[in-house]
Amino acid sequence: HDILEDTDFIETSIQHHFGLEVLRCVQLLTDPEGETRISRKSALNNKLSQADESLNLALIVKAADRVANVRFCIKSKNFNMWKRYQLEYSAFRKAAYRPNLCERLWMILDVLMEADAFVNFSDEIK
Repeated sequence: HDILEDTDFIETSIQHHFGLEVLRCVQLLTDPEGETRISRKSALNNKLSQADESLNLALIVKAADRVANVRFCIKSKNFNMWKRYQLEYSAFRKAAYRPNLCERLWMILDVLMEADAFVNFSDEIK
């Protein structure tokens, strides 16, 4: 999902190799340009909030990615990054959550974003 951000792949190559549906999902999940993380994430949340049902796959990938990232923060004891995710969580959830779409991932995220989660789960996440 980060192929446009992390590689030299271009959109036409993604469409050629993986099809239009995957390209649209990747486009949705790619952080917009911006000078700060706050501006990039705000623009991304705006895109996520406008996504229709045809982009549900992208919303599932985004939720799974966030679970993986938050778990890694806890596992690696990176409190600052976890705290950043926690501060962003309300806006992110409002933009990306859809009822009855990957509910278990959102339940996990809800727990991992609780105020005491970093301390409570740091020894449990392997």
